[in-house]
Amino acid sequence: MMKIGYTLGLIVLMAALLLGSAGCAANPAQAETDVGRLHREVVLLNLINGLELSADQMPFILEKAREAEELREEFKERAQANVDETAEVLSELREILMRGEDIPSSLRERVHQVQGANKALKQEFEEEMTGLALEVKEMLGEHQLYALEH
Repeated sequence: MMKIGYTLGLIVLMAALLLGSAGCAANPAQAETDVGRLHREVVLLNLINGLELSADQMPFILEKAREAEELREEFKERAQANVDETAEVLSELREILMRGEDIPSSLRERVHQVQGANKALKQEFEEEMTGLALEVKEMLGEHQLYALEH
């Protein structure tokens, strides 16, 4: 069952990936990343082709992929704010530790707060994406679910 959820998530994300593909990179530093992305796209396209999606299923899955991409962008922006705050708190913690001083309780609280915020954001993102994957799963037939499992 875990494999189905993972694979459904991959399908939804793959479709989002295909919708947002920008082609190959212009510089060699990005070439490896682009080759990896292209490889993932080929593998996932083979998976989708193997599912033999109906005319009703494909637009539905593409719509869910668009929703997944929008969610990813939203959470990416929200996560950046957390990253900035986390970096600030950890830098302050590092300075105190490098001086060999005791960590003030207020800083401990801030560390726990940013870690909790990061964990909560990650959990919220995973729940949203799981919801999309379950919607896709409901649209698939038994033979398609079987193909995902094997």
